[in-house]
Amino acid sequence: MREYSLSTELQWSMWNERLNRVEGNIRELRLVSCAVAVIILILVTLLRTSDFYIVISLAVSGILWGMTFVYAVLYMGRGLMPFDHRNIENDLHDEGFYILVKELEHSYYNSSRRLNMLRKLSAMSMVYTILGIFAFLYGVVI
Repeated sequence: MREYSLSTELQWSMWNERLNRVEGNIRELRLVSCAVAVIILILVTLLRTSDFYIVISLAVSGILWGMTFVYAVLYMGRGLMPFDHRNIENDLHDEGFYILVKELEHSYYNSSRRLNMLRKLSAMSMVYTILGIFAFLYGVVI
């Protein structure tokens, strides 16, 4: 089996690029969830005299969007920091440092699981929002 090695600078730049992508996705989810939760809160207060199932479906949607926002805000502070300070030549050949890199990769995969949790929570929120819109349209038509 042949081993390929990348330069240390390239490995750290790839690591930083992955971290930036994860942080960007979380920032985007945080902004969207905050905006939608506020819009739904306004709709619920305006439609509170409407049918019960319309208000409840929109309220559940707003609560889920709010939970997505809170989870994204809590997660932003727990992200891994970029490692721009690593510029020592051949530092990956040191066994202790290699173990550290493997632990960081494991932490990255754990953080991407958290990102998947955020995506699932936002998907549930979208489903409830669509349900609320259809309930509203059904109430208006009938």
